[in-house]
Amino acid sequence: MTETVVRFGPMGGLQGIVTSPTTRAPGPLRAVVMSNVGMHHRVGPFRLYVELARAMAAEGWWVLRFDHFGMGESAPRPTSLNDTSSEAADHAAAIDFLQQAHGVEDVLIVALCSGVDAAHPAAVHDPRIRGAVFIDGYTYPT
Repeated sequence: MTETVVRFGPMGGLQGIVTSPTTRAPGPLRAVVMSNVGMHHRVGPFRLYVELARAMAAEGWWVLRFDHFGMGESAPRPTSLNDTSSEAADHAAAIDFLQQAHGVEDVLIVALCSGVDAAHPAAVHDPRIRGAVFIDGYTYPT
């Protein structure tokens, strides 16, 4: 397994870690994208995303854990977009990077708790996202 620090997105302002697969799984090249959970940076709470990334890479997935603009080690947000629009654009930039750098075809988003607020709009509007795993996401009492 190899983990590599990467910069991508507008002006290279987003920072993340790519965990490369140790084997090639059959079928299309697949990737998992994970981003901030609240104020936790890309390692996730209790290093959950690190452990998950390594386990997924062992099964043949590319994994990108990244910090949204204004979080962790990514640059301050370069535009005046609102949070929802900016976070969806950040996810799109992450997928663009994976496609260009590694030829990834299918993407799965994994989000935890408040990270679902950022991942859900991206999953709804970006057809490259083939699946989403939302853990402890938001719910409505109605």
